[in-house]
Amino acid sequence: MLKNVSLMSLLLFVALFIVLNSMTPAYLQENLYVYRIVIDVFYDVTDDLGFVEENISLNTVPNQLIEIDVPLIPPPTGGKGYYELINISYSPTHKNVYLSYSVDKKRNVVKLVFNATKSVLVRYAIYNYLDEIGIGVYGLLMDLSNFSIANNMYAKIRIIGNYTVDVYPSLNVSITSSKDVVTIELNDPQPYTIIIVEKGFEEITTPPMTSPTTSMETSVQQQPLAILGTNDLILISAIVIATLLLLYLIWRRHRAGVEVETIAPGDIFSDETIRDIIVAIGDLGGEIKQSDLVRATGRPKSTISRRVKRLSEEGFVEIIRKGKYNIVKLTPKGKEIYGKIKSEEKSKE
Repeated sequence: MLKNVSLMSLLLFVALFIVLNSMTPAYLQENLYVYRIVIDVFYDVTDDLGFVEENISLNTVPNQLIEIDVPLIPPPTGGKGYYELINISYSPTHKNVYLSYSVDKKRNVVKLVFNATKSVLVRYAIYNYLDEIGIGVYGLLMDLSNFSIANNMYAKIRIIGNYTVDVYPSLNVSITSSKDVVTIELNDPQPYTIIIVEKGFEEITTPPMTSPTTSMETSVQQQPLAILGTNDLILISAIVIATLLLLYLIWRRHRAGVEVETIAPGDIFSDETIRDIIVAIGDLGGEIKQSDLVRATGRPKSTISRRVKRLSEEGFVEIIRKGKYNIVKLTPKGKEIYGKIKSEEKSKE
């Protein structure tokens, strides 16, 4: 009986020692937290792809292994978007660092296990996050809600190309434009919808970038609609149009299915742009960079992008990712159409 009591006491002592020993490191690091996350995004509208870099900073260097779920920018719901992890690194000034990671695509996080460094850099590529709303008009959904794990967050999104851009919601948002890049700066962890408009379409799709939205809303409340000036009515109309576009984008994102406009065989021969694309690819041996199709056909980037997407959905071309470029390649079905077009051209000579 005495032996049994002694054995039980020993087991209880060992168990208590293990529990206390496991709690001690956590106690020493109880004030450890994610201090700041800085997000840099470069997005190419023409190729519908982007590069993301997230810099995660802790308030102090962990003296033990810790695990953190770092959020990734999720693909829009109901679309064809996806992301691919490129690499994860830490400052070379830190020594004896252990770092491992795994991606949880259901939760859109990368699980980090590391020690001995307070800063980790996560790089990944994002594809097909755009939604084409209309001719020359695109929507880009950037859901930053999960970045609320940090005490503060800062995001800089660069849209590559010559576009007019609006962001909703617009509070605490900064937008600056140069010749070939539009830069958006954000500070709040929430979903953002970015409306991207090619130059030449902005007057009929979005309100002026410099319009004082807040004061406009105030003036509408203070004045009867009947005595508003012509400029006020135009501005209100523009805001209404932009709101409708935003609602349409949200509706498109949350649809269960995606409707695809099919190409009937006869349309191949009647659509000059499609004919030019197929001929340009065929004349160059059956494949070409998508960006080179703009020069080869003389058509706008948005037009080429729409036609290539339709041709791919109908099985006439295959889009292959090589580095940062899209390679458009004729399928057997596309080669057959190419042969018919060339035969038709010869018969007319």
